[in-house]
Amino acid sequence: MNKSNVVLLTLAFILFSYHTNAQTILTEGSPEIVNNIEFGYVITNIQSKEDYERYEIKFYATNNGCTKFIPLKQSISFSDKPQNILGEFSCLNATGKRFTNKGRTLTLPDWNYTIQNDIEGKGVIGKQIRLGYLLRKGQNISVTEIILTPKGEKPQVKLFAPNLAEL
Repeated sequence: MNKSNVVLLTLAFILFSYHTNAQTILTEGSPEIVNNIEFGYVITNIQSKEDYERYEIKFYATNNGCTKFIPLKQSISFSDKPQNILGEFSCLNATGKRFTNKGRTLTLPDWNYTIQNDIEGKGVIGKQIRLGYLLRKGQNISVTEIILTPKGEKPQVKLFAPNLAEL
């Protein structure tokens, strides 16, 4: 196989893997299921101000499938995104006024192992080693964010959810 074919196959793989990540528009009360993970949001508080609406939004993800695992990678990455992203919520019509965010990222919790036995007398009992990131079956991760939108507009939320390996 010559170099041009290898480059072509590599580009095709990168483009295919990029498009397999879900990007969908969400509506309140209608969660989206991606890789057996339910993503959604709930508006918990609304305040109407002079020229904008202030929404307090709870973003959530619930694992309804198998345990999801991302092993810790110690390699060079060309992306500035962290490895433990579960889902990125972005509000398309958020103003960002008053230093508020335009979305929120949910991250997977660390999966640590505690050393139980002394290794060669090194005195490392009780030390924790991070093995990667883990989302157990049935686990729920949520966060609340304040989003400002123009007067009379409800938040338009877009979800980006990368594929996660199953255990």
